[in-house]
Amino acid sequence: MPDVSISKLEVENVRCFGKKQVLNIHPVTMLVGENSTGKTTLLACLDTLVRYFSSKALDFNFPPYDMGGFQDIVRAGCGGFRLTMTVCFARDEVDWSFEFGQLPEKPTPTIKSLELRFNDGKVTMQANHNRQDNRYLVSKYKNNTYTIEFSRKALDTIDLTILREPSVHTMAGDDFAARESLVSYLQEKIKNHGAWWLIDDTIRSWGCAPVRTKPRRTYHTADFGQLSEGGGVLWHAAQVNSEDKQAWDALQKNLRYFGHASGLFDDIIIRKVDTGSSFEVLVNIRGHQANIANVGYGLSQILPTLLERHFKPMYHANTRELPRKIYVQLQQPEVHLHPKAQAELCSLLASLSRREDTVKQSFLIETHGDQLINRLRIEIRLKNIGPDNASLAYLEATGNAVRIHNISFDELANMKGVPEGYRDFFLEESDRLHGF
Repeated sequence: MPDVSISKLEVENVRCFGKKQVLNIHPVTMLVGENSTGKTTLLACLDTLVRYFSSKALDFNFPPYDMGGFQDIVRAGCGGFRLTMTVCFARDEVDWSFEFGQLPEKPTPTIKSLELRFNDGKVTMQANHNRQDNRYLVSKYKNNTYTIEFSRKALDTIDLTILREPSVHTMAGDDFAARESLVSYLQEKIKNHGAWWLIDDTIRSWGCAPVRTKPRRTYHTADFGQLSEGGGVLWHAAQVNSEDKQAWDALQKNLRYFGHASGLFDDIIIRKVDTGSSFEVLVNIRGHQANIANVGYGLSQILPTLLERHFKPMYHANTRELPRKIYVQLQQPEVHLHPKAQAELCSLLASLSRREDTVKQSFLIETHGDQLINRLRIEIRLKNIGPDNASLAYLEATGNAVRIHNISFDELANMKGVPEGYRDFFLEESDRLHGF
């Protein structure tokens, strides 16, 4: 069965983005640009939209993101902003387009309208707080264009069952023909593959900030709820180590491979320090064993990400809510890492994006380092990842706004669509170094 995936994110009037800008999304997508050009903003917007479907709630401040309130997000001088996400399945695609505004009594953004755009029609959901009943009011316009009004001030939390199991009995309005037409239209859409565009049970999102965790000499299971910024995944790994030896052996094998290739470590060991309520993380480096608090800071920062990306898909696979894909946002994963480790990290992510034996993962990587980009191009040349499965988004500040340039690759990893000005700073620095 083909995968459900996200191919694009559009932003309009969001912070540094003015007119509509489009980010193309692939299994491995690198985001580059100067500071304050909106890289983290794009990651946070994607995370917010995906979580809206999976959690049935709107939250622009779900960790590790903190976008603030409406006035912190909307572009100065604008009364609202719009986010649009393109979801694909086989050869079909739909757009989910969110229009955000603000209610007087609420500082955070609210959804004023939500459009589901098909290739041959559109369903627009709108909030109408003047209506008193709790049913949906349906209106029809020409060319398969429908409007559904909800009796509320905003659509921050709505039940989209109407799109999965449409019925004239759940709708209202004098125009019975409009209700019947909408039901018929949606039923035809879901006839073969279901309501695949409702990604609540197929796609998840996970974000990782640059600073992930402060290493501890001893981890106590009683502190699990307080282990923030990556520490919690160490507790999960300790659980796997004690309860599922086969899963831990597979995880440890993957860690060893990366450790050797990157030169960061030879082995990771989790050891109990008492009857079972506490454990420590030990690292083998060049024949010596040390507590994680006594080794280089780079290792303690990247380890939660390594564990999460290898471990979480197995963790989800053991639950009833198995997503088909996870969109992973990594903010500057190269922080505190040697260039060799940075390059090997990119190879690891490219490898994980191709895995078929577990939940599929796509990676959006915000980076300031050339090592990740260069290694991605090497992986393309070696045919370890297809050129259509990788892309580079260059965010360029132009005047008081930012423009997104989507750069693709050919089979030899040559960049296509590179704008003027890309890498000017590096070329100028090289010229200065050589005395030009």
